Amino acid sequence: MKLSIVIPAYNEAIRILDTLVEIKCYLECQQDYCSDYEIIVVSDGSTDDTDQVVLDLTKDFSGLKLITYPDNRGKGFAVKTGIQASDSDLVLFADADGATPIKELNKLLEPILTDRADMVIASRRVIGANIIKEQPILRIFVGKVFSFINIIMLNMPYIDTQCGFKLFKGELARKLFNDKISDGFAFDVEILFYATRAKYRIKEQGVTWNDSSDSKVSPFKDGMKMLGCVLRLVWHERIISPIYRFFVKKSYRWEGI
Repeated sequence: MKLSIVIPAYNEAIRILDTLVEIKCYLECQQDYCSDYEIIVVSDGSTDDTDQVVLDLTKDFSGLKLITYPDNRGKGFAVKTGIQASDSDLVLFADADGATPIKELNKLLEPILTDRADMVIASRRVIGANIIKEQPILRIFVGKVFSFINIIMLNMPYIDTQCGFKLFKGELARKLFNDKISDGFAFDVEILFYATRAKYRIKEQGVTWNDSSDSKVSPFKDGMKMLGCVLRLVWHERIISPIYRFFVKKSYRWEGI
């Protein structure tokens, strides 16, 4: 079974080396189910030495690949690019800061390998989660408000949609991450929304997690963009789609007259 790990990176020269070395050591010790693997780092218009750090490591790490492009397109675009470049049975995307240790992959693998889930999302807020260093209070508050909005407006039961550690069956990942997925931080919500609507089996799994003080997410600026994404999904699902289905059915009836 082949595993692809997709890591979006924007100006991560300081942190990404430790993350990649940790992943390499983990994979080398997991030959029973990760004997064939690749790590795809997608440098999202980085202006520091991220690209060079990764390229230097490829000399001793045959499974490591780098995708790079000049403009900063957003985390969603980077993850989408990496997943579409994968060809594995399983696909994990993980943040470059290593906030969720790679060893937590074991918890996500079990439900998929036993065919009890099609995708498993790491969570900082459900039973089994272990927070080593918590987020600042403002981020916690914004996260809880956003989760509440998702539950009420999108009817999604997930407590933590934004943890950057999610495992998919490969074909499902490549199907979900298509052109309609947004480029910014709201892509997690979109993926879960479309997967839930399509009735894929999704499990939320508590993991060990450690806050990074260098997070690039702005609680207000990015939070408003994510809220806009939720409203767009609600508008499309509850207004546009019913109208479209109504007129399609009408056209069928008219053609039958």
